[in-house]
Amino acid sequence: MSSQPDAERIDGSELAQYRHTLELRVRYGDIDTLGHVNNKSYISYLEDSRIDYYRRVLSLDLARLRLGTVVRKMEIEYIRPVFLTDAVRVYVRCSRIGGKSADFEAVIARIDHSGFESIAARSISTLVSVDPDTGTPREWSESVIRAIESFEAVPPIRSRRRSPAEGGPAIGGRAGRGT
Repeated sequence: MSSQPDAERIDGSELAQYRHTLELRVRYGDIDTLGHVNNKSYISYLEDSRIDYYRRVLSLDLARLRLGTVVRKMEIEYIRPVFLTDAVRVYVRCSRIGGKSADFEAVIARIDHSGFESIAARSISTLVSVDPDTGTPREWSESVIRAIESFEAVPPIRSRRRSPAEGGPAIGGRAGRGT
């Protein structure tokens, strides 16, 4: 039995919905002056895991990086610190896919020197599909949607967010692009 408090235990049923994981080593450059992983490094961990997801699920050619997505919004809830002697496991899933955008949820888990795994952070990122040549939003291809839906343990919700021009909500008072 672990000496860790029950509040730190990872709920296996929650993580069962995450089929994609990526384990990463904490690098010295990830550490800040307080001795734990700096918040900017969490963003790098999320990016690394998302690129690995694209490679695995969408057969992304890493030499070309032509998938064409940009991050529109990212929220991170920091739960507990990660230290240099820890490893990190990032769990990623696509929870919603719309016409031009998708939400990716992630759990960043800390694995300590004894192998005990606890949740360090949770994140949700909204990505927008863009044409790599013009940088303008574009619809997800049906092949991308099918690949994601067939990979995920829990298929993503299909939705179409409407832009303010189409009667949808404005974010921060500014007009959106109908993602």
